[in-house]
Amino acid sequence: MGWRSMTAFQKKKEAVDKLQATLKCCGVDKYSDWFTTPWALKQAGSNNTVPQTCCEEKDPNCERTDLPVNTTKSLNHIYTEGCHMSVVNFIDANLAAIGGSVLGFSFLQLFGAMLGCCLARGVNKAKYEQVA
Repeated sequence: MGWRSMTAFQKKKEAVDKLQATLKCCGVDKYSDWFTTPWALKQAGSNNTVPQTCCEEKDPNCERTDLPVNTTKSLNHIYTEGCHMSVVNFIDANLAAIGGSVLGFSFLQLFGAMLGCCLARGVNKAKYEQVA
């Protein structure tokens, strides 16, 4: 694996870890989504493993291996909710702020374009000659 692909992998790993730690979630739909990923298959001697960022406590001894595949009971030491719904809920809760930011940025872009047109018109009116 080349340096660039390792860097890209590391950035994706950091993004997923940060997402899971910030939103307190694990996997896409539930924690057991991790069990069949290439990452989990590379974990030597461990079955049904989730990453450290799925642990509720940042304890290196967090029990995150040999987890049950399907369970109706709550696992007290790891996040069981998937990140998909957490992201959707976060966006829903912050939609007004996101929309306002997008509209504000769009207005600034439009204002800048209008100022550029005014400047161009002013330059043409003054009949400046181009200096080469």
